[in-house]
Amino acid sequence: MKENWIWLAGRKGIGPVRARKLLDKFPGAEGLFLASPADYRKAGCTDAQVQALDDKDLTEAKAILARCEQLGIRVLTLADDDYPAALRQIPDAPVVLYCKGRLPELEQLLSIGIVGSRKASPAGLDSAMTFAYQLGRSGAVTVTGLARGIDTAAARGALRSGGPVIGVLGCGIDQIYPRENEALYAQVAEQGCLLSEYSPGTPALSPHFPARNRIISGLCDGILVVEASIQSGALITARTALDYDRDVFALPGSLHNPNCAGCNLLLRQGAGLVMDGAEIATEYLWRYPDTLEPCADPLPEEPTAPQPEAAPEPTPPPEPPAPPEEDLEQAVDPEPEPPAPVDLSGLAGELTDTQMLLLELLARECGPLPLELLTDRSGLPPARTMTELTMLQIKHYIRALPGRRYALDEGIQ
Repeated sequence: MKENWIWLAGRKGIGPVRARKLLDKFPGAEGLFLASPADYRKAGCTDAQVQALDDKDLTEAKAILARCEQLGIRVLTLADDDYPAALRQIPDAPVVLYCKGRLPELEQLLSIGIVGSRKASPAGLDSAMTFAYQLGRSGAVTVTGLARGIDTAAARGALRSGGPVIGVLGCGIDQIYPRENEALYAQVAEQGCLLSEYSPGTPALSPHFPARNRIISGLCDGILVVEASIQSGALITARTALDYDRDVFALPGSLHNPNCAGCNLLLRQGAGLVMDGAEIATEYLWRYPDTLEPCADPLPEEPTAPQPEAAPEPTPPPEPPAPPEEDLEQAVDPEPEPPAPVDLSGLAGELTDTQMLLLELLARECGPLPLELLTDRSGLPPARTMTELTMLQIKHYIRALPGRRYALDEGIQ
């Protein structure tokens, strides 16, 4: 039943990787729901995880289902045939997806994620819109996070092409973020679909954005990075795509523009350099010969709507501006009580050696550590440390704290 899946997705301390492992040991979400604490311990759960799983209250799950029905939102689970097959293949696939609109037939269509800076240059915005337009005209699906900047431009270009577009959100589908994209949300849901692993009513919070990015990577055949700084979340999306064996493309930029440094770095590391959407589509003709026809048409000028001759209405007082997404990505949860030392030996098979090293450093200290200290003690380059910490957050092994500090997640303590 759907409520069992929603219940599982809401268990504190049970991230998507652990949930997937538990589902392999129990007969689906219903079997996991009906299991006993002894069964959970036998499956390798910690005391905190056992306590979370032993809470059998389905009130919230049923309320979420009712809200989804009211809003016209479909609930897709890992057990459903219409759950995206490519996304199901990644190890940290969401247990539940909420979908509004029509999910394109991704097994038959090329899908390309377009990501980049929220503070993009006019040239970057034009490139994102043009590439998405050309990909849509070529028969491809554009996938975007619907954030400000490159994401929004890509969505608009895809909509203008008439092709399908998927918006992957870092909040519930009924929560518009950023607020100025309210009309864009409706257009994407009409021409494609909105997707989220967060239930209706969930606000946009800082840990949601890197988690959202791995869904973009998992859905797509490839990722196009238009403009991105070295510290950009778009680079984390690109690296996640490589981990999932997806292709990465990037646009070259000026050596004097910090917003292009990330793209230039990706190109040095072997990302595909492309000059238009047709080049990307051509790379996949062998895979989708029946649905792709590469198009390099320039983006047509947007028609200007005629202005009515009417007296201007009084200007209402401006609403307080929504906080920029960059601020949210820096926001963190309140500092928890220092965690007790834990035995991490059972996690060795779930993480890379580098991730285990960082996790052991945090466990050894029994408390939060700043980014600089983790970088120093691990011997890793700062950018690599940040990437691995982000992956650990996505997998629900650590949490971010104020002042760029990190601590073990409550679920593994």
